[in-house]
Amino acid sequence: MMAFGTFAKAAPIQGGLTQPTVPGPGAIQPVPTPPAIGMPAAIDPATGLPMAKPEWKGPEKALTEVSFDNIPIIEVGKNLKDMFGNEFDVLLPYGATPMAPVNWRWEDTLVTLRLKNVKASEVFNAMNMVFETAKTPLQWDLIMNGHRPTALLRIVNDLVPGLPGSIDPTTGLPVAPNRPHSENSMVFFVGELVGDPKNGGMSLDDILQTMREVYKAGTGGDPQHITCHEKAQLLIVHAVPEDIGFVQSALAALREKARLDARRQLAKEHGAEFKAETGEPKAGTSSGQAGAEHKTRETKPQ
Repeated sequence: MMAFGTFAKAAPIQGGLTQPTVPGPGAIQPVPTPPAIGMPAAIDPATGLPMAKPEWKGPEKALTEVSFDNIPIIEVGKNLKDMFGNEFDVLLPYGATPMAPVNWRWEDTLVTLRLKNVKASEVFNAMNMVFETAKTPLQWDLIMNGHRPTALLRIVNDLVPGLPGSIDPTTGLPVAPNRPHSENSMVFFVGELVGDPKNGGMSLDDILQTMREVYKAGTGGDPQHITCHEKAQLLIVHAVPEDIGFVQSALAALREKARLDARRQLAKEHGAEFKAETGEPKAGTSSGQAGAEHKTRETKPQ
């Protein structure tokens, strides 16, 4: 069977090129060729705009509760596929190389999520919101692979921390490079700081608590990076070199404070002794009583 109709002729233009004329009534419209895999989305011939992607047709059933507690994202994808009866596929970015210079790996991402009465699409959307809030450079895309619903985990390179050209979506400014991840351990003896608080000393627990508070305020790091050995009176720090240097300077300031407190206490005690030797009136004693006591001491036989 053959189809007949009016075809548009090409009118010559300058330079030897041709330009199609407007099709006449009853003209056969060309059928758009489906895009190849990996090619841009098809163009709608009526509007000249990219055609909308097919809507994700995931399972309609809702789970009473979905709970993940520090579960690797690979296991999360597998578990969700099983929970919803294998009604969609999960594609993960296997083979992606670690992102220099921070050596970030998508496989190391842990998911903590607790939801109730949710569909599959709502679970993936909730994870995307958590990723955005935590600035985790991942995103679930819900797409149709032919007739099969598919959840595709995509790495958002612009959000990878420390990657050159990374943009902070909250400010629109480049993200500052992360500090190096290599951590060292350092041990500090703090026995000279342990002692009676009246003489400027502290208990080992007080020293540990103080250093953790100062460490968190000064570096923003995890206070648990600082621990202690009670019997040896040692402070143990596990952190990047610059944070260890901060701890060292904080301990120096703490030692200076202890020396100052000790000098003040000593001056206070010497001041009391000086008053006793010179006969200056003590607190709550009248000058007459003090003079009588002083005179008695002077006339005491040798």
